[in-house]
Amino acid sequence: MSPTENPPYRANQANENDNNKNREYKEIDRRIKATYVAASTAQKTKLYDMYSRFLRWATDRLKEDGIVAFVSNSSFIDSRTFDGFRKEVVKDFDHIYILDMKGNANTSGERRKREGGNVFNDQIKVGVAVYFLVRSTAGKRKSKDTKIWYHAVPDFWRAREKLEWLKTTKFEDIEFDHIRPDAKHNWLGQVDEENDWNEFLPVADKDTKQAKSLGQERAIFKLYSLGVVTNRDEWVYSRAEDELADKVRYFIGRYNEIIKLPLGDLMSRNWEGDIKMTRATIADAQSRKSYSLEKNSIVPSLYRPFDVLKMYFSKNLNEMQYQMPSVFPKGVGENVVIALSGSPAAKPFQVLATDILPSLDLLEKTQCLPFYRYTMNGERLNNITDYALKAFQTHYADTSISREDIFHYVYAVLHHPAYREKYALNLRQEFPRIPFYPEFGSWAAWGRELMALHIGFESVAPYPLKRTDEPPKNDTPEALALAKKARLKVQRDAAKQPTGAVELDGLTTLAGIPAAAWAYKLGNRSALEWVLERHKETTPKDATIREKFNTYRFADHKERVIDLLARVTTVSVETVRIVGEMPAETM
Repeated sequence: MSPTENPPYRANQANENDNNKNREYKEIDRRIKATYVAASTAQKTKLYDMYSRFLRWATDRLKEDGIVAFVSNSSFIDSRTFDGFRKEVVKDFDHIYILDMKGNANTSGERRKREGGNVFNDQIKVGVAVYFLVRSTAGKRKSKDTKIWYHAVPDFWRAREKLEWLKTTKFEDIEFDHIRPDAKHNWLGQVDEENDWNEFLPVADKDTKQAKSLGQERAIFKLYSLGVVTNRDEWVYSRAEDELADKVRYFIGRYNEIIKLPLGDLMSRNWEGDIKMTRATIADAQSRKSYSLEKNSIVPSLYRPFDVLKMYFSKNLNEMQYQMPSVFPKGVGENVVIALSGSPAAKPFQVLATDILPSLDLLEKTQCLPFYRYTMNGERLNNITDYALKAFQTHYADTSISREDIFHYVYAVLHHPAYREKYALNLRQEFPRIPFYPEFGSWAAWGRELMALHIGFESVAPYPLKRTDEPPKNDTPEALALAKKARLKVQRDAAKQPTGAVELDGLTTLAGIPAAAWAYKLGNRSALEWVLERHKETTPKDATIREKFNTYRFADHKERVIDLLARVTTVSVETVRIVGEMPAETM
């Protein structure tokens, strides 16, 4: 038997000030690369976390019959990131027993309620599972011989109920379900392999992205990219350009002091942690690279749905820009992207167009499909492939169909309720695929109209909401200050449905919001709820930001928020109208 215990770390250390960087394990990482990574179709970084390393190490160490027993997060069960692990582990063991304790707090809505409490007394946010990997004969196994047994605790159970169940239940009394993996090595959330998903055109894939010739392209978009990851959002985003410049100037000043430390202190990361250092900045510091403020790097960014902030778009202070310099050179440039939720996704599928720089968390693990792509020399190229253009023109027997038409068509299909419902599991696991619907022109027109609304949300006509202002009952300065505090609360009826009114603070209420406006959702929130959530007064997590730069007050932005709510109401109502014109079923 090869028992292993949980190591004291996180999968990815975000802040180098923690000084808790995971050790390197060259031989184990080589084995992971040759097995889990080689067999995976997903992004590979998480496959080198310590949980994966422990499982790889224990599996290789178990030369003869025995058991690997492990408590870990539940990502191994259903995350696309671990599809390679699921493919390989069935070759190494004869029986796999899984106790899914749920408790994933990174979900939302009804799914979050069903997850219940976390067995670690709600001290962690990831779901938890207990694994028993059993090898009863030596040597590698064929996947068809392996039996996978799965049991999940009931929905809604609290932490203490789960712990009591673990304490009192005998293993032989557990009723396991027998799982048969599908062709893509999914254990849970298996898609209907008989649906027509694979007959559709993929919006993007790695082969097309890496293709060296036009003949190798088999997707609609050549280039795709994740949104920007900064790993220090509170430092590089702000509502005002001057406030952002002050924060970045302070950060750079402190960083440039750090690089003057003795080399030994730099290599051991021995410095005061009042700015957030990450992998990239620590590497720059150790090479004594200095930074300077670049004012032209302050650009607009769509940080969350319908929330535009100023961003410092610089490789120095952005951990990963991915392909965004090829989408928005220097953070700006003429382009439009279709942003959509990446995989694996915990929330319902989301899509939103923008013509400014998107963050990774604009939606959920945001992937972006740009209309144009740019070379390093600034040359602008079409990003919709010749392959896709020919496929659409051939199918519809219409050579007048343009790349712009296809762009709008794709955007409309991704909003189609019947499409989202039928292919929900597919959309959760991989890039969308696009069918050829009848009446191409209608779909392209719907997409064009939706895109204009969503990109131009700040300039559409405001919906005529009714504003009511009432002074506080007590006219003392203290009462007035309290009344100005943000509430940003949706008024709801006894059934917890929106009544059509929003309480902004203790002074002002907006009413007359039509029911249709709440129906336009991105994830589990309506567009209006995104606006309200993003303008609440919150306490910054970063201690230095909290002490020196915590300047946001709702009262300073109140009139702008009222105007924005009225315009997003228009966007929401019109979006629901357009989507309602689409066919009730897939075709």
